[in-house]
Amino acid sequence: MSNPMFSQPRFRRKCLIAMGGLVLVNIVVWILAALAAKEHPSLLDAMVLAYTLGLRHGVNADCLAAIDNVTRKLMYQGSLEGLESWTPPVS
Repeated sequence: MSNPMFSQPRFRRKCLIAMGGLVLVNIVVWILAALAAKEHPSLLDAMVLAYTLGLRHGVNADCLAAIDNVTRKLMYQGSLEGLESWTPPVS
């Protein structure tokens, strides 16, 4: 079944903005890391390790379950309160 919410241009635009923001932040952070590595090359290994472990932590089942539970709870509360300005989460 297709959900009509996902076919809305507004939803797609919000998703693209969120993903674009994440990509932009990562690019800026790696540019800053490269600049820092010019002066202190020994830090580059630690930067790559910290980034890799952060990515691994981000897809950890416990973290994903906690985020999913909070999102479902907030969606349920928003639908119960009947807020007219309430919108479903983008991601």
